[in-house]
Amino acid sequence: RQDKDIKVPFKPFKRQIVYLQGSKKFKESWTPLIEAGGGEAIKAWFRKTSELSLPTIVASDCTSRPSKTTVNFNVPIVSHDWLKQCVILGELADLDHFKLN
Repeated sequence: RQDKDIKVPFKPFKRQIVYLQGSKKFKESWTPLIEAGGGEAIKAWFRKTSELSLPTIVASDCTSRPSKTTVNFNVPIVSHDWLKQCVILGELADLDHFKLN
C-alpha cells in the first residue's frame, strides 16, 4: 500500500499549512497523513508563505528553539503531540496547549 492511498474520513488539517521540523523519518511519517487530512506539508516555510498564510511549525522533539525569523513573524512552534491530538479530535487542536515558543 502506498502512502498516497491513505484515506482519512475527516479532515483535521483542512487548509492548514504545516512545516515539519525533524528527521527524515518524522517528515515521511507525518506528511501523508497531513495531506490526506486536508493540509499541506511544506518543505521550506519561509519561501512559500506570506503573513496571511503562516505555517504551524511542528517539532519532532521539545528541544527546538525558535529562530529569529519565526519570532519576527510570530510563527507558532508546537510539539508533535499537537498532530496526534488533531487526529484524535478530527479537527485542529488548540495550539496554545502544545506551544514550544
